[in-house]
Amino acid sequence: QVPGPESEVSFEVKGNKLLLRGGMGFRRVVKLPYRVRVLSSSYVNGILHIKLLRADVIERRER
Repeated sequence: QVPGPESEVSFEVKGNKLLLRGGMGFRRVVKLPYRVRVLSSSYVNGILHIKLLRADVIERRER
C-alpha cells in the first residue's frame, strides 16, 4: 500500500532499485537482487501493483 491520491504516487526504477513516493512525504527504496524493467503498473484503491522483469531476460530476448 502507498499513501496518497494517485496524483501523488510515483515510482522509478534505477538499476536494481525501486524508488517509491507517495503522499505525506512517503518514500521507500527497495533493493532488488537484479536489474529490472517495468512491464506494467496500476494504482487502485491505494494499492500500487508493479510488474517487473529482470533486465537480462529482456536483453536476451532482444538479441
